[in-house]
Amino acid sequence: MLPLFGDSDPDGPRDVLEGRLLCVSHRALHGGLDVVVDLGLWGREERAALADLARHTGAHCEVRHCHVEEEERRARIDRRWVESPSTTFSMTEDDHAGNLAVFQAPEEDELAGQHAPRPPAPYERWAAWAAERWPSLPSWDRPENSGAQPPGPT
Repeated sequence: MLPLFGDSDPDGPRDVLEGRLLCVSHRALHGGLDVVVDLGLWGREERAALADLARHTGAHCEVRHCHVEEEERRARIDRRWVESPSTTFSMTEDDHAGNLAVFQAPEEDELAGQHAPRPPAPYERWAAWAAERWPSLPSWDRPENSGAQPPGPT
């Protein structure tokens, strides 16, 4: 995000960009290509929505998680800041604590491909939940959005 927006977590543009990337992923899956998604994976709801997106195209979805001990995670972040400060951003203790508070590590059912919950209320479909979470991602379960192009510039 830093090279694009000059900020590590800009309000709004990050979600729009991620939605566009997911839309391209959806099109690629419809075309029979393999896709690796490395965004939107911080919470169970996001992962459930993205698994639903994959299932909608007939693709297999697999969640992989590489646990890194907290001491090692912080050492890597600190090293990245020292070695390549223009490609990253500094993190305070509050930043680290905030990230740890919101991240939900995948549980065994997700890693085994058996996590298929209902979307949270008031949503009846994961596609509707995801279209709100990532504003530029069309609701993929609508016939008019099968293999949808990202929306035009706004």
